[in-house]
Amino acid sequence: MHHVILSDQSYAEAKRLAAASGIEDVNKFVEVLVASYGMADPNDFDHYFTAEVLADLDRAVEEADSGALLNQDQVKKHLAANREAWLKNRAS
Repeated sequence: MHHVILSDQSYAEAKRLAAASGIEDVNKFVEVLVASYGMADPNDFDHYFTAEVLADLDRAVEEADSGALLNQDQVKKHLAANREAWLKNRAS
């Protein structure tokens, strides 16, 4: 068996990610990461296109087709209004 040394910050992040993944042991989590890294095909993006992502894309296409999306001028006005409100809140 070999040991890998992580900084305190990296270990804490690995521990958090392990728990979020349902893996209680940080060593097992790192082992799973290393094993899966070698198996990943850098040109395969299919795993990103989950049913939820595809549904979001379909909704976005429907909105764009219906004209429900904002045009560039509307986006600029919206951002400018939010910026003004943010600056006013910070000034007080």
